[in-house]
Amino acid sequence: MSKLAPLCAALFVGLWAARVSAEPTQPILTIAVGTVTKHFTAAELLSRADLASVQIPPHVDYKVSLTLQAVPLLDLLAQLPLEGSDRLEARATDGFVAQIPLALIEAGKSGGSVAWVAVEDANHPWPKLPGKDNSAGPFYLIWQYPERSRVSSEQWPYMLEKLTAVQSPELRWPQLKVDAALPADAPAWHGEDVFVTQCLPCHSAAPSQPRQFAVSNALGVGG
Repeated sequence: MSKLAPLCAALFVGLWAARVSAEPTQPILTIAVGTVTKHFTAAELLSRADLASVQIPPHVDYKVSLTLQAVPLLDLLAQLPLEGSDRLEARATDGFVAQIPLALIEAGKSGGSVAWVAVEDANHPWPKLPGKDNSAGPFYLIWQYPERSRVSSEQWPYMLEKLTAVQSPELRWPQLKVDAALPADAPAWHGEDVFVTQCLPCHSAAPSQPRQFAVSNALGVGG
């Protein structure tokens, strides 16, 4: 065997490794439900048959209306064991966490707002978010007809990286629940809803907090 053969083989392996390391890493969306975890690359999502063009309104994160390529969230959740969970915890790469009720997502089947996961194409990047150095990609949870189910701005998590099926915050952190003896029209009930939807994404609930503390702060009273 020629003495050059081992040298050529080593050179080939080195060039192949350099090429692989130079290729950009594909963004991955992870969906975890119980013991089942699925991973989707951006390329896989962009090649799905259910990919569609979805227009988002100009009053959410972007100040202009955009048409994005997106996959129905219900399709991504199909055949996953969601029993025992009533929320999707949407986690972004910047640490933001949103609580999305599964009932809100399911409402898309019966005339409610329709949830989609928008996917940024690296060859056609989205505009940067106002005041930021990045876009809403690589994945962005968006809604068609958000007014139908009164979807809040906190339920449009961008820079999305993971969706996890969980129990509601009130079950995981009992200190969030208001006193069941309070009248049905007590402001604290509304405060609980406001905190879970609008405040919890940025303010975690410490176990040492009194039961009413977080809810009262959401209302701007007490504390």
